[in-house]
Amino acid sequence: MVRAVVRELTDEQLVVSQGQENNSRSDLSYIERCYFAAKLEAKGFSRDIIMASLGVDKAALSKMIALVARLPAEIIEAIGTAESFGRQRWAELADLLEDGAKRASAMKAIQDPEFAALFSDERFQSVYDMVKIPAKKPDRTLWTAPNGSRLVSISDSESKTTFAFDNRIEPEFANFVRERLQALYDEFRQKITD
Repeated sequence: MVRAVVRELTDEQLVVSQGQENNSRSDLSYIERCYFAAKLEAKGFSRDIIMASLGVDKAALSKMIALVARLPAEIIEAIGTAESFGRQRWAELADLLEDGAKRASAMKAIQDPEFAALFSDERFQSVYDMVKIPAKKPDRTLWTAPNGSRLVSISDSESKTTFAFDNRIEPEFANFVRERLQALYDEFRQKITD
């Protein structure tokens, strides 16, 4: 027969014990440790307790919690442990995801069933590679009047087309076009319905 010593632990003691056991038993990835720290803080545990639980200093803990705050929880959870990637690469990903369009693309990508089939490191690399690609600059063309004046710059992107009139050359041309927009639109609608 084995005797066990049972003692009651406070929530704080339990968290420290659990964190220390996790650290010694399994080699948690950097993002797992960050996520654990952020969850503990969200539950109201003091930073001193969290530092003791993870065996980190104040500066390291601050970086860990700040990193999780900059990343959408859905992306962290979809990527998973990503054991091959540490603080530097996760911080780079967080920087890249500050761009709203890139964040939206990443959020869409993690919904793809093919994404879920990848290993965790591959999921991280997939999101990282996707948002690392620089945003495509809009295609730009110049419309030149018969006299050679470049009156209008036209920029096309995936979601919109922008006309920029050079008011230094023909100050009234933009107003002329603006006043004719309804007629131009009506002519366009007529053409596509014929």
